[in-house]
Order: sequence, then C-alpha cells, then structure tokens
Amino acid sequence: GRPYQRLVEQWGDLTAWEKLIAAVWVPILRVAGDFAKMVGYPSGRVWRMRNRPPAWRIESDDEAGETRRPWLNRWLIADATFSSTLSVGEQPGVLRALTATITHSGDALTLVPVMALGFWLGDAYLRALIAVWFTADLWTAGVVQVFKVIIRRARPIGEWGKFTRRIDPHAFPSGHSARGGVMIMLGVLFAPPWAKPLVAAWGLLIAISRVLLGVHFVSDALGGLALGGMVTLIFLRLFL
Repeated sequence: GRPYQRLVEQWGDLTAWEKLIAAVWVPILRVAGDFAKMVGYPSGRVWRMRNRPPAWRIESDDEAGETRRPWLNRWLIADATFSSTLSVGEQPGVLRALTATITHSGDALTLVPVMALGFWLGDAYLRALIAVWFTADLWTAGVVQVFKVIIRRARPIGEWGKFTRRIDPHAFPSGHSARGGVMIMLGVLFAPPWAKPLVAAWGLLIAISRVLLGVHFVSDALGGLALGGMVTLIFLRLFL
C-alpha cells in the first residue's frame, strides 16, 4: 500500500535487517495512529465539556483564514454582531423568563408528554397526526446532529443555558428551531384553519427564543427552521 511505497522511497542505505524492521513497524504505527484518533476525539469532547474553552473564534483580516475565506468571516462577524444585539440571556427579568418559557415549550421533555397525552385522548386522526409529528421530529433531530458534528460551529458566549452549552456545544443548525420548522410545516398542512397561524407562531417563536437567550446565532435559527421544514416534507413524500 501507500505506506510501504513511502517507506521504500525513503529507506535509502538501510541494511536488509533494518529494512525488515522498518517494514514490521509500518502496520504497528498505522494501528496506533488509528487508535489514537478514535481515543482522541471523545477525549477532546470530554475536555471541552469540563474546561469550557472560549467559543467560536473568528479570524481577523490578517490571519490565514481571512485570506482563504474572507466572505465567510465577514458574514460570521455580521451574524454574531447582530445576534448579540438581540440577546437577553444575560438580562434577568420578565422578558428573559417569558422567552425561557417559550424555548422550554420546544424541549423534547415537554413535547413528548404532550404527544403521549394527545395520542391517548385523541381520535384516530389526531393519533395518526401525532405519530407523523413524532417520527418527523425524530428524523429531524438525527439530521441536525449530523450537521452539527460536520459543521462544528460553537455557540455564542454566554451564561444562560449552561447545561445545554455543556452537553451540546455546537450551534448550527438550532435543534429547537428545526423542531419549530417541523411544527410549522405540519401545522400548515394538517391543522384546522383556525389553528394554522397559532401553530406557525409557536414554531417561529421557539426559533426566535433561541437567539434571544443567546444560545444560537440568527443563522442557526433560520437554518434550523428551513431544515425542519425540508426534512418533514421529505418524510411525508416518502411515507405518506
């Protein structure tokens, strides 16, 4: 393979015995390297949760990242600046309490009991709708985690929601906003006419609350809303 090809290109004046020893070490080093990578990632995640290093670092104009992706850094700076002007997460009071209530209404620990109660008390149509809602939400949550691990954008710096920041340090896309996108899409398609604007407002307010509490940037919320809606449409197209 490639490692042995590189070895042959570099072993020069080694004796036959030294060449044999070097060849034996190749698979050992490969296995050790792969093992170090597998151990290093979870170790790094644990270290981040324990030490809480500074969040998302945006490179300045004179750093390498700016020369490679200047448009991205400018956009990230604008997004972070605008999002910080909206945040009330560090301002205790009625507004933050109301915003926190809205955001917690989109928690899985809140919605799962609501779904269970509706499934138990509802008619056949409501049960079917709740089953679709639960499954679409589950799909969306999985897709959100895949995007978060790939993109790895850190959350805004702040104190509100310490537990969330600790167990889930990645920001894009917002999982709560994606759940709001699922609500909006299902509400528009299946809710009674009088309930459509209420469900849509609920999903939108959940997304907005994430920005106001300072745990997400505006783009995280917008991306989450769009992702939740798209995953729901794909799910409906495939299975209904």
